Amino acid sequence: MNPIYRVAIIVCILALIPVTAEAQSLYNERVLRAIGLNQSEIDSVLEVTEDAAAETQRLNADLEIKKAELARILLDDSPSVRQIERNLRDTAEIEVQIRLVEIQRELAVREAVGADRWATIIQSLRVRRAQAATEIEAQSAAFRERLAALQEEIVATQRTLLEAVDSEEAEARVREEMRQIQVRFRELLEGIQDRVGE
Repeated sequence: MNPIYRVAIIVCILALIPVTAEAQSLYNERVLRAIGLNQSEIDSVLEVTEDAAAETQRLNADLEIKKAELARILLDDSPSVRQIERNLRDTAEIEVQIRLVEIQRELAVREAVGADRWATIIQSLRVRRAQAATEIEAQSAAFRERLAALQEEIVATQRTLLEAVDSEEAEARVREEMRQIQVRFRELLEGIQDRVGE
């Protein structure tokens, strides 16, 4: 293999490390078929990624356990620096293992589909990531606008309520205004839940 080509592949892998978790969602049959993989290659890639996902999930569970253990150690009246150090070393080792599984997955996929098609998959990942970032920013801007509008509406409603208290129809107006605030608040909560669910 050409040394320049090897360097390019290594650079791709190193650049990919921070986003390899996102790559898991990219490896699906529809995407793989769209870039021209045959069924045997697709099956091979999916098997590699499923195995890597299972191992990563196990390691992430171990990582959460270590974090919980550290929190427990830190809650002691006089925490042991030795236990803290051991925990941090164990945590770092698990993080290294997670990165290693991700890199091994990418190498296995590259071997299964060839360097050129693997590069196409990685390029597709970058495009999707850029599109997702743009969509998230647009959704965030729209959400901020809705939140600001709701805040203005609540302030206006509060003024109306204060004015209504001085009139004869105060009770009916207060109830109606409170009902409207509840409706708007539910809409805001649904917006937040939709955003969290993404």
